[in-house]
Amino acid sequence: MRIRTPFPIPPYALALLVFVVSALLVLGVLATFVLPDRNPPSAVAWVEVEDRLDGLLEVTWGPAVDDEGIGSYRVYRDGRLLAEVPGTTGSFVDDTRRVEITFEYRVSAVDTAGNEGPLSPPTDAASAPAPPVLVLGVWERTGGNATISLLTATRLLALAKFQAAVSANGSGIALPPRSLVDLPATRDGVTLSFEDADGDGLLGAEDRFVLAGGTPSTGYQLRILYVPTAQILVTSDAVTF
Repeated sequence: MRIRTPFPIPPYALALLVFVVSALLVLGVLATFVLPDRNPPSAVAWVEVEDRLDGLLEVTWGPAVDDEGIGSYRVYRDGRLLAEVPGTTGSFVDDTRRVEITFEYRVSAVDTAGNEGPLSPPTDAASAPAPPVLVLGVWERTGGNATISLLTATRLLALAKFQAAVSANGSGIALPPRSLVDLPATRDGVTLSFEDADGDGLLGAEDRFVLAGGTPSTGYQLRILYVPTAQILVTSDAVTF
């Protein structure tokens, strides 16, 4: 007995249906396992730039989102690629050490397939100010100590931007550079202290340095360095104990 359907399906139509279904399954497998990821990640959530007071600018950002994972982040400065860091990183330190320049930073995310997401909106940040001109007075001896005062500072900047070092007999290192905020410091019996006359956390006139514990017949000189540019701003006359 032959069963008749209301709408007979021709053999070629059934074969075509099987072909279409098979093709869709193959395309699904290719899209999942073979075809490359074409979707870029999202933009980073936010970007901030902080002056670390030591002449370096730290760029930080919020993570981007991607269905395959973030492979890296790209940091741009003034439209040029400055650095590319791993996708697990959320910050980058720009150590260009240039003064009185405003930079524009932007950040983008790159997924594990190499697709780059949109750039963040520009974030501006100013580099460190130019160093002040410093003038030191003369050493004053009191017992086993020697004190020297700062007579002039053409601009007031945070103590963290400066270091002090002490040399012995012109070339030897009695005390390597130390941040003013880390003084007093001692090495081989020589101690250097700093007195912030105004207590304002800024290096300015009337601030004093005190040297103690020097070796007899050794000439000591104080050097003040500006950290953002790693330059020596002023060197004192020698004092002998």
